[in-house]
Amino acid sequence: MIFKWIFQFEEKILFPISITLFLLSASITFYEAVQRNLLNHSFDWANEVGVYCMIWSIMLMIAHAGKCGHHLRIQLITNLLSEKTKRYVYICAHVFSLIFAVLILYSSILVVHHAFVSNQSSLTTLQLPIWAVMSIMIIASILLILYYLELIYRGIKNQPIESIESDKEIKELI
Repeated sequence: MIFKWIFQFEEKILFPISITLFLLSASITFYEAVQRNLLNHSFDWANEVGVYCMIWSIMLMIAHAGKCGHHLRIQLITNLLSEKTKRYVYICAHVFSLIFAVLILYSSILVVHHAFVSNQSSLTTLQLPIWAVMSIMIIASILLILYYLELIYRGIKNQPIESIESDKEIKELI
């Protein structure tokens, strides 16, 4: 099934990229802090690259974190509902979340296109093209759309629609 392939793609490709970007961000930030505090020297590019690496690292894993249960949930009201009602509430919530993710995708495409057409670049010495930096919003939106489609599919098929929380469930997907 396509959802198993997406999960494997996230685990085997996106996760290592995200970890690498996170470590790169932490290393650059640490290096910049040492340079600034011990040697009284600062690099213009370090903060920008560190921040962008951190943003990309987080955005690549948003949908995957949701699948693995690493997200905020408020279950005060849903715990009071019957299982059948709870399923319908979750499906509705996921449909609205899907619509929101589609709106984010559409807006992101407009922003990235405008940045590309107008040839915008960052204000630091690196002059990074803003369209390339902002393209993470398109990628993250697509990943979120696929995530919500999976949750809606699972809800319609009467499969568990909450996040994948156990190692057993993860192994079943892989």
